[in-house]
Amino acid sequence: MLLENKQKGIKMTKDELIELLEEDEIQKVIKDIVNNSSETTALSLSNNIEKEDLNKEIDMLNKIIKKIKKALTKEEETSEYLVEGKEALEFELSSIRSEKIELEKNRIELKKTIDFYKNNFEDDLKAYEIYQTLNSSTKSSLDGIFKDSSLQGFIACGIQDRNISSFWDYIQNELRDNTNQDITNLIKIFDFLFSRYIIAYPIFAIQNVNINDKFDTDDYIRDNSSQAVSGNISKIVLRGWINKKTNKIIRKSVVKVG
Repeated sequence: MLLENKQKGIKMTKDELIELLEEDEIQKVIKDIVNNSSETTALSLSNNIEKEDLNKEIDMLNKIIKKIKKALTKEEETSEYLVEGKEALEFELSSIRSEKIELEKNRIELKKTIDFYKNNFEDDLKAYEIYQTLNSSTKSSLDGIFKDSSLQGFIACGIQDRNISSFWDYIQNELRDNTNQDITNLIKIFDFLFSRYIIAYPIFAIQNVNINDKFDTDDYIRDNSSQAVSGNISKIVLRGWINKKTNKIIRKSVVKVG
C-alpha cells in the first residue's frame, strides 16, 4: 500500500501526496478521528469512555501530518536541486556549443590548407613517391641529375634546363636497351617534371603527337617494340618537346609504329 511505502521513508511527490490522502486507510483514519471525536465528546458525559483510542488516532494523524510536511520539504529541496542542475547543464551546453563553433572554424581553415596543398602539391608528392620507389641502381645512375634526394631537391634539380634534357636522354637510352624495370615510372617522373619545367620555361611545349599520326623519322623516333618500319603511330612511348617560337624540335617523341 502507498501508506506503507510512505512510512518506510520513500520520497513523496505532490501526486503521491494527493494519492496518499485519497487512500481508504487514510480516509478511514480521518473519518474515525472525526467520528470518534464527536462520539467521545458525547459518550464522555454519560459513559466515561477512556481516551486511549482517541489519543492513538490523534497520534496517527500527527504522524501523517509530519510525513506530509517532510515530503513537501523534500520536494522543495528536490526542486531547488533540479533548478541548479538545469542551470549547470545549460552552462555546459553553452560551453559545448562555443567549442563546437570554434572547432568548426578550425576545421574549415584546416580544410582550406589541405585543399591548397592538395591542389598545388599533390602531383609533386606523387612523383616524389615514385622516385623513392626506384631501385638503387637506377637512382645511382641519376645521381648527376638529382643531387639532392629531398622533395625540394628532387623538384629543383629535375626542372633545370640541362637536367631535364639529360633525364630525357637517360630514359631514351633505357628504352633502347629495354632492360630497366623502372622504365614506366621513369616516364611518369619525366612527364611530371616537364609539366613543371614549362612553367619556368614557357617558351617550350610538349610535341604534338597523336595515335594514328603517320610516322616520320624527321619528327619521331621509332621504339624498339615497333612492328613496322613505317606506317601509323600506335603508341606514344616518351613525349618529346619543341620550341614554340621557332617550332624547332628539341627532342623527338619516341613512338611505336604499326
